[in-house]
Amino acid sequence: TKLDPKTVVVLSPSYVKDATQVFEIKETKLKALKADAASFVALGTRYGRDDKQAFFGSRKLRISKNGRLDHLRSLGSYYATDGAVAIFTTQQVKLPKCDVSQLRP
Repeated sequence: TKLDPKTVVVLSPSYVKDATQVFEIKETKLKALKADAASFVALGTRYGRDDKQAFFGSRKLRISKNGRLDHLRSLGSYYATDGAVAIFTTQQVKLPKCDVSQLRP
């Protein structure tokens, strides 16, 4: 796992990328993700996404049926929302009736 020092960018405490690859930052190593480096963005400290998929660390995250990838945002270290549901790590969370767009970190 080699990063190009000329194009490396640290995105968050969890992610780093260069011009061609995205990595999750682990305690003693970098773990390569199957993600598009050009479109990848970190969302808070543990979540990230590219144009086609979302991640919690290196684990792929499934967007809910009514959610949208471009609406994914972090609500803190372990929580996020895709605009339709709340998410804890990679699992959708059942909440009492509420407007998830009003959830804040």
